[in-house]
Amino acid sequence: KASHELTNFFSVAVDLLCIADMSGSFFKVNPAFCKVLGYSEAELLSKPFFEFIHPEDLASTMREVEKLSQGVETIGFENRYLCKDGSYRRLNWSTVPDRESGRLYAAARDITNERRKEAEFRQFFEALERSAIVATTDKSGKILSVNDNFLKISGYSRDELIGRDHRLINSGAHSKAFFIDLWNTILSGNVWTGELQNRAKDGHKYFVQTVISPLSNSTETIDRFLAIRFDVTALKESERLLEEAQRVAKIGSWSFDLRSKKISWSKQMYHLFPESIELGPPSFERHFSTIHPDDQLIWRQTIDQCAEDGKDYRMRFRSVFPEGRFVWIEAYGEGQLDELGRVIKMSGTCQDISDLVQAELTIEVERSKAMQNAKLASLGEMSAGIAHEINNPLAIIEGMVHTLPKVLGDAERLKSRIESIEKATARISKIVKGLKKFSRSSEMIAYKKSKISESISEALILTGSNTDRNRVEIRVNAGTDPYIMCNEIEIEQVLINMMNNSIDAIKKLDDRWIQFDITEDDEHVLLHLRDSGPGIPQEFQKKLFEPFFTTKAVGEGTGLGLSITKGILDDHRASIEIVQDDPHTCFLIKFPKIL
Repeated sequence: KASHELTNFFSVAVDLLCIADMSGSFFKVNPAFCKVLGYSEAELLSKPFFEFIHPEDLASTMREVEKLSQGVETIGFENRYLCKDGSYRRLNWSTVPDRESGRLYAAARDITNERRKEAEFRQFFEALERSAIVATTDKSGKILSVNDNFLKISGYSRDELIGRDHRLINSGAHSKAFFIDLWNTILSGNVWTGELQNRAKDGHKYFVQTVISPLSNSTETIDRFLAIRFDVTALKESERLLEEAQRVAKIGSWSFDLRSKKISWSKQMYHLFPESIELGPPSFERHFSTIHPDDQLIWRQTIDQCAEDGKDYRMRFRSVFPEGRFVWIEAYGEGQLDELGRVIKMSGTCQDISDLVQAELTIEVERSKAMQNAKLASLGEMSAGIAHEINNPLAIIEGMVHTLPKVLGDAERLKSRIESIEKATARISKIVKGLKKFSRSSEMIAYKKSKISESISEALILTGSNTDRNRVEIRVNAGTDPYIMCNEIEIEQVLINMMNNSIDAIKKLDDRWIQFDITEDDEHVLLHLRDSGPGIPQEFQKKLFEPFFTTKAVGEGTGLGLSITKGILDDHRASIEIVQDDPHTCFLIKFPKIL
């Protein structure tokens, strides 16, 4: 009966049970022993148990067996046993020796997972000790223990802290109600988290992100509190500097979680839109209602597009305040995608650019004035030649008019003189029409489709006297006759500025010519403006389009011509560059092609 009970006990026991002798041989092992180590009973009985022990634990195990042989029981001895799969399991042994039979009766518990968790917890706590500020207090708040980080940040010694409460480091920044809420939370068994401002021994303030957790004794009664803190003073200072920078730059940041529909705003956002910081960020529809009605469509389309594809955007719009004033906003935004490519979050910035918009308007007015003055200056420079151009046909008209009475009876001669008068009148009309058109302000002239060749023809009329006087040959090679979208007057101004510069540069050369070449590529209309000059020195090229830079003698140029030229071309989304590999002076202007 006893043998039967022993067999049943061996079979059902969860712990590892075995009978061995002092020399190291197993006599019997239970199924749990086989299951944990992965061997069959025959495999375990076929070898001395010393062969299954980890080499590092062999010496201590042999010493423990020596004690057993002297009749000393083993309780809580640990070693590692080799499993069949090559791994090791840590076992905790309780062994009783029978000196008469020379046998050992042993029970072992597999504590591998426990020791692993203990090691992980120990490593975690060591890491926490190194990085966090840790303290424990009793139920009344008296400090029981502190780590080195607590001493370092507070400036107090352990002797000064142990037995005292946290009022020693109270900065006075928090109200009585704040601490009542804290104590109510932890005394009710809940964890309290929050930010505290404390005061060090030398008086300086510091911020700590704090977690206070209640600890219970064996009777499940709270008797201690564990406080883990992290120094966030630098983070708070960074937040303060960021907030200050946003205030100075009039820029706010925001984010919108598409899944939770949660909106987050920085403080500066409440200065850019008519919202209250006490009420928090507005709903999407409420925010939409504060956008200027004229800007709502583009705002909605931009936001919806970003929510759909997550691509970056940049836009300008106005936010309207109840008193009727509005703020110009420049907004940047982008979407954050999940692993499936879906937009889950949007974030960005909004900046008050009202002053910038006003400055841009002022600059644009001044720029328009400068362009108009430049045109009038060009007309002034060309006035002598234009007067000559008009005087020639006027002289013809005057001569023909004086001879009309003599030919009244001769129909053929009369017709010839009238035709000469009409031709001269048409030439004057064409010159005057060109002058009138060129001198007009271009502010109210809309962009329209226009042939670049027509702008060249108009420019040639107004510069004709200058080219004739300096005996400059004009060549126009139009391999194509494309349209561009432009303000005709401004493009004529560009061409006149550049032609006058060319004439000034080559008028003393023996070979004097200006050539226009019109071509196209897949995306652009290309205009090469080339003259017989030898090119522009390298040291001048970078400054050529800067305002007030000129290579002309004093009194012969303002240095604004090419600067205005570049500004006009920028407005037309066109570019201008110097062609480096040309033997002559050559500029290339690229206009966007009309598709």
